[in-house]
Amino acid sequence: MKRVFIYISISIVLSSLAKSESYAIFNDPQGSKSEQKKIINHIIGLIDNVPSKESISVGLYSFDDKDVAKALIRASKRGVKVQLALDRYGEHYKKYKKRIDKGNYNNKVVVNMLTDKIDKLTICKDSKNKTIQSCISKKKNSIQHQKYFLFSKTTNPKNRKEMDSVVLVTSSNMTGTAQFNQWNDAFISYGDKKGWYSPWLKHFKHQLGQDKNKSYYNPKKKSGYIESSQSGYKAYFSPSSKEDIFESILKKVKGDSTHECSLFVNQAYFTNYRKKVVNQLTRIKNKGCTVRVLVSKVAIFGKTIRKKLDKAGIEYSYMLSKKKYTHHKFILYEGDYGNKKSQKIVWLGSHNLTDDANRINDEVVVKVPEGHIYYAYKKHFDECWKKCKHKKIYITKNSKG
Repeated sequence: MKRVFIYISISIVLSSLAKSESYAIFNDPQGSKSEQKKIINHIIGLIDNVPSKESISVGLYSFDDKDVAKALIRASKRGVKVQLALDRYGEHYKKYKKRIDKGNYNNKVVVNMLTDKIDKLTICKDSKNKTIQSCISKKKNSIQHQKYFLFSKTTNPKNRKEMDSVVLVTSSNMTGTAQFNQWNDAFISYGDKKGWYSPWLKHFKHQLGQDKNKSYYNPKKKSGYIESSQSGYKAYFSPSSKEDIFESILKKVKGDSTHECSLFVNQAYFTNYRKKVVNQLTRIKNKGCTVRVLVSKVAIFGKTIRKKLDKAGIEYSYMLSKKKYTHHKFILYEGDYGNKKSQKIVWLGSHNLTDDANRINDEVVVKVPEGHIYYAYKKHFDECWKKCKHKKIYITKNSKG
């Protein structure tokens, strides 16, 4: 009897240790300096708290923040294994062609700092096609647009809590612009090594090794897709050749016949190529759900998309300020989803609502089905909505709230 009791006690302890946990962070470019730098300062704190003989694995797009680079060098000096996979330039080739040809690109400062000072630094490119800046995608004009940090073990700099198997996914580049001009978010989870951290590490190794693939996202072949049975998190990695990732996600939105349902979109870009997404927003609105769309600027908010939103009677807002704007890539949903009732879900990551994000670039969408994360993002969405410089709002008989 005593042995059974000991066995049960050990099982309870082990299961509690294996429980995954999470939290979210948002910066405010209109706030104090600490509020502006909140995400990047937290990342630096996590880097500085990684013990010797542990590891840091990083995939990034734009990276010119010297303080982050210095933190990575400090980690390497104290015996931490540090590896990075970076976009070739951290800029879009077509727009910045002259700058790239001259070699004056954002990553230059950081690359020079990190060269020969960390375990491995991969600058993603293609020897045959200089327009390819991505790590995995083989498509012309592709970029490595993901922004994530993986820590085998660290300590939360805010509450001093030890964390293992940490996955941090953010919309924020490691740049001054991301801190002082943009609203960004970061989602941090830990404790799910088998179902979440290890598959992410496998994905990172594909990027680090530049394992090229034209259609990386293929759940049937277990390529470009992660699903954790422990935490319920899912990750969808672009490029996807055959389907619109966000359309397939939104198709599972069922609405809610007994309670109020809602879907809120906060995106830096929403271009005319993503008609399938706006068609799903219309379908969801017609089910009686509240639907709101927030995009950073009218110049990158497709005219066709806006016309479709108008026709559907969907509320939308966009920011006219050139200096302060949303850089988020998240969608929030409350209601029935798939075969589950009354869900609260956040989809976040690097994936803008553009054609390039879906078909061409290295991107990621992360599904987080957690109430406390939903409420954190919903609060932030409401704050962003209030700060819009211009609103165009439609209230119809089917609208709620």
